[in-house]
Amino acid sequence: MSLRWTPVGSLAALAVATLGRVVAADSADDGPGAPQPAKAAMMIVLAHPDDEAYFPGLIPELALVRKLPVVVIVMTSGEAGLNPPGDRTVREAEMRRACRAYGLPNPPLFARFADGAFQGTLEDNWKLWGGESAAAAYLVQEIRRYRPEVIVTHAMDGEYGHPNHVGCTLSVTKAFAGAADPVAFPVPPGGPAPWAPRKLYLHRWPTRPIEVRWDVPVPGLNGRTCLDLGNAGGRRHVSQGYANRDFAELDGDRSSKFGLYASTVGWDTKTDGFFEHIDLAPFAADGN
Repeated sequence: MSLRWTPVGSLAALAVATLGRVVAADSADDGPGAPQPAKAAMMIVLAHPDDEAYFPGLIPELALVRKLPVVVIVMTSGEAGLNPPGDRTVREAEMRRACRAYGLPNPPLFARFADGAFQGTLEDNWKLWGGESAAAAYLVQEIRRYRPEVIVTHAMDGEYGHPNHVGCTLSVTKAFAGAADPVAFPVPPGGPAPWAPRKLYLHRWPTRPIEVRWDVPVPGLNGRTCLDLGNAGGRRHVSQGYANRDFAELDGDRSSKFGLYASTVGWDTKTDGFFEHIDLAPFAADGN
């Protein structure tokens, strides 16, 4: 089904309205939300629901401060992190609620590869995911569908060695390189055309590093910051115990660190962050 593009201004208005409802009423609503954007400024790829804790202010800053369209993909549904394990719907619902609290109008997408919890090796993860290239092939199709300018994902070491996280990162790097290559990843009949995203950032990648602060005020929220919303949304991950403990896994003083892993538009030279060398004019709101 083709998706209709919603102007960024409309997305931002819907995001603020949604956020207001969630913050005011602590809504448990996890309905369908707005359509996915026809084109994303950024695609964020996570291994599990709640892994946005590693960069907790990113979605609020993009959706509510910069007013850019974002697509969030979660590779597993976190079903192994439940007691008893196995119900994918629990943590998917929590992630949808969290994203609404972050101000994201469109819901996260779930790839539904098997959650291995923190067990086994990377080879075990590939077996769970149907082979070394299965997740990359899935991501190639999503990159071609939403044509993101920038992609952000986990650290290369999986943050702390988690096989699902490592598999996620390796799959993203392969998909970034292959999304424009119809030989490596053929275009299925009726499938989206090849697309070359501009930049790929990994969490804590040491080369060409940037540090992004999350203490940025969100307009219209009386001084609340992106980090405040990140922590508030994180509390929707009730099954993981975050309702009663801190959520953010920060790298610095109210900040997270990233590195530019790959680029088709040149390396960063200033401090403009994720979108240096990228024209954001096409995402400007109509008439605003």
